[in-house]
Amino acid sequence: MSNSHSPASGTRPQAPGREAKLATQLLAEVAAVSPDIGVLCETYGMRREELSRLTGFSLRALADWSSGKLPSQPAQRRLQEIRRFLDALAGLVQPTAIPTWMRSPNPAFGRLTPLQVIELGEIDRLWAMIHERG
Repeated sequence: MSNSHSPASGTRPQAPGREAKLATQLLAEVAAVSPDIGVLCETYGMRREELSRLTGFSLRALADWSSGKLPSQPAQRRLQEIRRFLDALAGLVQPTAIPTWMRSPNPAFGRLTPLQVIELGEIDRLWAMIHERG
């Protein structure tokens, strides 16, 4: 005799679509706590153009996310990475000084600005500096 629930656990097995629905719900909850673009700019005194350069996302995408559209999972991960980077940098530099520092040529990076280093895909050089100084 087959039963649709497990007597040992007293729960029914999940329907195939239920797992996907729960995953989607979890992602929406994670997105709800992802960094808000306006708060990120305000916290670190950055213009949206600088955040665009820092993240590699277009101004249009940032505007969409600011108005409530949810970023994709890869975009959320990138925003979280940049938030962690800025938080770590704020441990070394006053948050209000970060925009100036990001735009200033730095001898440690061959006279490139930190923004240029990030645009070249070499954020690991900045992380190494943070870890070395922190």
